[in-house]
Amino acid sequence: MANHKSKDEQTVSCNEIDSTEKDNFFKPDSHNDPNNSIIGSSSVKMIASRDHEEHDAKKKRPSLDPEYDIYTIPSPSNTSNNHHHTTTTTTTTTEASESASPPRFIALEGIMKAANGVYKMSLAHEIAMDREFKLQKKEPLPNTLHKQVDGMMRKVFWDLLQNELDESPPNYKRALMLLEEIKNSLTSFLLPQHTRLKQEIDEILDLDLIKRQAENGALDFQRYAHYILSVMARLCAPVRDEKIQVLTQTREVVPMFRGIMELLDEMRIDMANFLVMQIRPQIMQQSVPYERKKFEEFLENKKKLSHLDGLESTKKWLKRNYDCNEFSGESKKEIINRVLTTAYIELLQWDDSLQERLPETLLLDEKRILTLRDALMLNVLVGSSLLIAVNTFSSLQSLAELKEEIRDHLMVIIGDDSDGKEDLSNKLKSAALQIIKDVSKFFQNHGYAKIDPSKEELLKNQIIDIENKNNRIRQLVQRRILEFVESVFTSNTASPVQMPKGLTALQQNLSSLAGQFTRIASHNRAVYGDYYVDIITDIIEKKL
Repeated sequence: MANHKSKDEQTVSCNEIDSTEKDNFFKPDSHNDPNNSIIGSSSVKMIASRDHEEHDAKKKRPSLDPEYDIYTIPSPSNTSNNHHHTTTTTTTTTEASESASPPRFIALEGIMKAANGVYKMSLAHEIAMDREFKLQKKEPLPNTLHKQVDGMMRKVFWDLLQNELDESPPNYKRALMLLEEIKNSLTSFLLPQHTRLKQEIDEILDLDLIKRQAENGALDFQRYAHYILSVMARLCAPVRDEKIQVLTQTREVVPMFRGIMELLDEMRIDMANFLVMQIRPQIMQQSVPYERKKFEEFLENKKKLSHLDGLESTKKWLKRNYDCNEFSGESKKEIINRVLTTAYIELLQWDDSLQERLPETLLLDEKRILTLRDALMLNVLVGSSLLIAVNTFSSLQSLAELKEEIRDHLMVIIGDDSDGKEDLSNKLKSAALQIIKDVSKFFQNHGYAKIDPSKEELLKNQIIDIENKNNRIRQLVQRRILEFVESVFTSNTASPVQMPKGLTALQQNLSSLAGQFTRIASHNRAVYGDYYVDIITDIIEKKL
């Protein structure tokens, strides 16, 4: 599409915006452990008492993400014995019925089943919604106790291995365990057609033979290490070739094997991401029914475990948007469509200080939604600044390149949150100064008259006032952008949608924003539409 159409009449085709993916998701496999082989983990076996302590702790208490509020455990005070009370009191039947219920004990199996269902739904949803989704190795946060302990345990392992190899005669017990771990890792990368390579690995990395060589003092670690690296070079992604080359030139045994173990971890992630890429088409096809099924299981488990309404926030969200509309003679279908459209658009203006948490049906997209909300506000502020600049310097109206240059500079200045401290007022002051600088430079280079100082002051004051949420220009720009997004979202055809007037410089940004939002909202409605219809129907019939 041409960038320089009539200033207020540029349009964007719906075909330029990400199409809605429907019927996405993959069928659940037989592996119920969230930490299965597709994720991968460190292969180094840390032999320490901490492992036993953590295992015992996990038996005693579940570890779930509290964000999902899946279960409720009674506090110790609720389970205390009452045998100290010796006096007898008379209560009515009503009082007895209203007395506190005895504590309920929840089976760990039920809790973990609920958590695992949410985990699978979340993982599958991310794969379906994020085309750039990749699994990453989970590392402890820097400067934390976890990071320090993890580093210390790894250092202890490799120091112990070095000490055992330095003994006279060398102690190969730990080294043989390491070789076995490496062999198992290599074979796990093989595909069914790699029969010859598997046979070769079994023959050369024959653990019984290696053990006998160690007992007779004839073990050549360098030989086995170089063979392992040659196999890894055949199996790994090209991006790992450089690291393999470095390891091949390493002469010390322990640093070489440490590098091999680290590289195997990276290869596991590479393999997992390759598998994700391969199964993404199947995931996209099964997405909607799979997510719907898992959400039904989540609601059932939550009801069993806590007796709480799993759709409480969703009902409030829809009720609020039903109340803000006025209806007169519309059909039930029209009412439902309008309420849902209003509710989805509200997400782009979500105010954490005024509204409760996002609806339960949108929690998996919370990060994406809030990112779009922030992007919309950035475009509102930049668009408002551009409108003020064009109104102040009328010649800007026909200078598309200059407007795009100003837009790019304002996106950086207003959108900069690198320090997390600079307030909006200071950003807008900097934005005003940047506009004046860009316009002055352009005017000077192209023979325009020098900027009137009174116009500079007027521009500064008007742009700084954008900080006020009730600023008329800010409200106008925000309304136009939201109307554009709504037009794209509700469009049932591939016909072009007109860009907001005066905001053609933001065409690419707004098209991307509308496309991402439409994809999220359309997928969400496809998955949870039946719930929404039931809730809005109850609202219409005054049941909620």
